[in-house]
Amino acid sequence: MSKVIAEHYELRSQIGRGGLATVYQARDLRSGVDVALKVVHQHLSEDARFVALFRQQALAAARVTHTNVARVLDYGRWHDTYYLVEELVHGSSLAEILAKRGRLSPVDALSVGAAVATALAAAHGQQTVHRDLRPGNVLVDALGIVKVTDFGLAQAASQTGLTMTTMALGTAYYAAPEQIQGQPTTPAADVYSLGVMLYEMLAGRRPFEGSNPLHVAMQHINEDPPDLGMLVPELSEAIRRSINRMLGKDPHERLADGAAALRSISSLPEHAPHHVFNASQPIRVGGSTRRGGSRLAGTLVGLLILALVAGSGGVLAVAGSQYLHAPSISELPAITDPQAADPAPQPADIAVPSLVGLSLNQATDRLAQSGLFLGSVASRESSPSEIGEVVEQTPAAGKPVAPDTRVRLILGSGPAAPLPSASSGASPRQSTSPAPSPMPDRSDSPTAEPKSPTATPRQSSSPAPSSPAPTPVATTAPSAQPQSGDNQASDATKPPAGGAVQPQGTANAGTNQQHP
Repeated sequence: MSKVIAEHYELRSQIGRGGLATVYQARDLRSGVDVALKVVHQHLSEDARFVALFRQQALAAARVTHTNVARVLDYGRWHDTYYLVEELVHGSSLAEILAKRGRLSPVDALSVGAAVATALAAAHGQQTVHRDLRPGNVLVDALGIVKVTDFGLAQAASQTGLTMTTMALGTAYYAAPEQIQGQPTTPAADVYSLGVMLYEMLAGRRPFEGSNPLHVAMQHINEDPPDLGMLVPELSEAIRRSINRMLGKDPHERLADGAAALRSISSLPEHAPHHVFNASQPIRVGGSTRRGGSRLAGTLVGLLILALVAGSGGVLAVAGSQYLHAPSISELPAITDPQAADPAPQPADIAVPSLVGLSLNQATDRLAQSGLFLGSVASRESSPSEIGEVVEQTPAAGKPVAPDTRVRLILGSGPAAPLPSASSGASPRQSTSPAPSPMPDRSDSPTAEPKSPTATPRQSSSPAPSSPAPTPVATTAPSAQPQSGDNQASDATKPPAGGAVQPQGTANAGTNQQHP
């Protein structure tokens, strides 16, 4: 394959094809960084409504800068088609992991679920809804970081009716009832899809099965899922109750958004924020036999160690590709930091702003305005008035630091909960979890020419030769996010904790880019 798209994306190899786009591993000739380039299918590029929504949603998705979200770097038009550029993640999809393992233990499933909920919280905080959340769009990289992909394309397709009219079986398994019925889609739809994935991770089967999309879709609307307690008797009532609150037929009866789902997961006694799962242990824990899927790229799954959060980015591949060299932390900045490939003189130090008293959202914005990044987020007991607010920061306010320094925050979690009785179970555990790594704001102007990969459209012309390159593997990191309204008041309120996966070896690889 020898072709250059948009004058500077050199195609290396095709790594996937889905209902919306063909995905290539490409080299950005400006920075030398490999990316995942998604070329929208011709019939969609000719749909005026899709194109308008594609531009709008690509720009919105690019604003979601979080370690648990595969970043949208660029988008534009090339000749008579459109393309979207995402960071490339080397690793395996959750679909591949489940195909190999059958089902996960509660601790492992909750750690992955918390990471996905963290990604949703970041997106929902930017008024961005995924609309096509499923295991194929959840990747786990070689470092154990979980990333959710495909925000831009899924939104544009769903809002033009393309997702429902050409619904694939893989999408129908995870679609919320209101999506199937063509009703307005809110963050609660993503929560429903997360509930389906948690059910599947714990039971080894989806709540609704069928031979065609229509059959599955009707079950989502009219039937209750089989009782998890019957399928997995050892599962606690608290876990079953949390998942049931995500699977309500009426979106108003569900947990409201990603932040609410994350609080619910984090409050469960089985949720262990620092748990590291060893996937080299028993391959199948039970559940129904699953068909299809390639072998897992290394032994993955679990929560990422806090130290891995600061500065990991990545690259994404596809099922069946060979597992490549897993980049070390020192190698990742070239991918996560658009300026890393173009060194410049070191700027002057920056005084750390005062963040105490701010919410996590406000603190993140303040850091971005100052040219700094959010580091890890932990929690501690506080007064009721300080719940969700920053009560401590490191480095301290006013201290001169280098640009791009990560600032660690501690949020107030309120007074200590009363000790439970012997019959009431464990008390909510305090969360100390990784947090998002916001990137500097990208330009909102669709005509601005970026100095580095960013979501700005452009039109360009002809192709040019290139040479093939090997296929990749994946990245992903758990993290905390600001809390948002929850229409179910019974969850313990505390800062969120993300989840990730710990690699143990190498094998065949999978990817989140294979089903755009």
